[in-house]
Amino acid sequence: MSSGHKEDLETQRPWVLKGTSSHANKIPHRTIPSSVYLVLTPSGLLVGGPDPLSPYTFDPPSLSTFWGIDGTLLTIKDQLYFVWSCHTNASPNQVQSLCISATTGTSLTGPTSVISTPTLPWETHGFPVNEGPQALYNTTSGKTWLTYSASHCSTPHYSLGLLTYIGNDHQAHPNANPLDPSSWRKSKDPVFKSDGPHLFGTGHNG
Repeated sequence: MSSGHKEDLETQRPWVLKGTSSHANKIPHRTIPSSVYLVLTPSGLLVGGPDPLSPYTFDPPSLSTFWGIDGTLLTIKDQLYFVWSCHTNASPNQVQSLCISATTGTSLTGPTSVISTPTLPWETHGFPVNEGPQALYNTTSGKTWLTYSASHCSTPHYSLGLLTYIGNDHQAHPNANPLDPSSWRKSKDPVFKSDGPHLFGTGHNG
């Protein structure tokens, strides 16, 4: 499970847990019809409770019919977005890509877009993968990034890439849109990677 952006959780109600559910006893995992979901509380949506330590009822609404894991929250210009690792008809050969959609915090509102697919050589070791997105913010410059994990986690080449949102420079990019993949600039190389024969596994630590 992922707790999401700290400020989002401190200021919004109901409290939200994000996770992935699937049918048991079906392997390999890419054949499992997993779907990202939200578990909601309190405000009478599923169960009552004044704080995040209150009981949660496991009856989550599905956010997407496509395979998905690693959901997280992203905030751009006061709009909340849900970003996750996905297989969709829009991603080439349905490889594990990064999806984004606007969200109220309890449901998706509008279309889902693929903003990154594993196309660079350092993203395709073992299996082409983009997963584990995590938002980063610079409150002084106003810049926004998404880190993500690339290549298969079973390889020593599992690493962290970086997507930079260009829309924070409104004068240079007045039509930027977080749902538009052209509004994100991918790092040419991983920003963290293995170094040496005994140090590896730097992915999934955004």
